[in-house]
Amino acid sequence: MAHLLRRLFAPIPAGALALGLVVGLTLPLARPWLQRSTPEAQLPSSYVGVLADAEGRPGLVVSARRLGRQLDVQQAMPLGLPDGRTLYLWAIDPSGAARRVGPLPAGPTGRLVLDDDAHTLLASAVELAVSVERTDTPPDGPAGAFVYRGPCERMWRVTPPTAWIG
Repeated sequence: MAHLLRRLFAPIPAGALALGLVVGLTLPLARPWLQRSTPEAQLPSSYVGVLADAEGRPGLVVSARRLGRQLDVQQAMPLGLPDGRTLYLWAIDPSGAARRVGPLPAGPTGRLVLDDDAHTLLASAVELAVSVERTDTPPDGPAGAFVYRGPCERMWRVTPPTAWIG
């Protein structure tokens, strides 16, 4: 037993034990600092919309990275569309003007490839809306009432202004 204790507390194992204790005690304290400093720990800058039907029931969720060229779509409440019709997404600016974004993919989930990056298409949008359109030609404007509509939210970190001390 004494031989085991001498080996356990020999200089090399004691140094390794001390180093293990230092790392084990300081790493958990440093973890929050390391997570804040890495870009992977932050949410990506995105546009997000939760669109509801006329009764206020959520029907569609859309999201796109701010500088991305893809918009992800998830239908919470799929609509049955007649042949030759598709759902079309519109960006609505503060004046109420609707600008075409593109046709939504069929099915409960999908991805719309955008003509430009999301920031270019959605920066002035205060709302997103969906109409039912013909599939044969891109519409110039919504053909009828919107079946889904909701706010277009921006999700990115804004750096607060620094105080000027003079």
